[in-house]
Amino acid sequence: MEKEREREAVAQREAAIAAQEAQEKVKAVRRQEFDRELHRRDMLDLRMAATRADNFQRDVRTAQAQSVKQQYRQTLLGELDAMINAPKPEVSDSFAARYRNNQRSGLYYMPEDSDE
Repeated sequence: MEKEREREAVAQREAAIAAQEAQEKVKAVRRQEFDRELHRRDMLDLRMAATRADNFQRDVRTAQAQSVKQQYRQTLLGELDAMINAPKPEVSDSFAARYRNNQRSGLYYMPEDSDE
């Protein structure tokens, strides 16, 4: 009887040890799966962050290019507007204008400098 009890006790201990080892193996497998999933998510987050950074950089470059184009257009429009709406020169009594007027009136051209 005593030997049977000892055998049962040994069998129970061995069963308990085997169950504990099995639980530890299951825990280790779960931990490895969790670590793999965590690593996969970290990599996915990094890829997404890199994609966002690339998109932001592309948006900044596009905005800068559009700004340069807009400034160029504004400059061209300003220059064109200045050419179209340039102040008209004042009509001066130039030599040609005075000559034409004198010819029409029958008078001869007299320079303003002369005292005659």
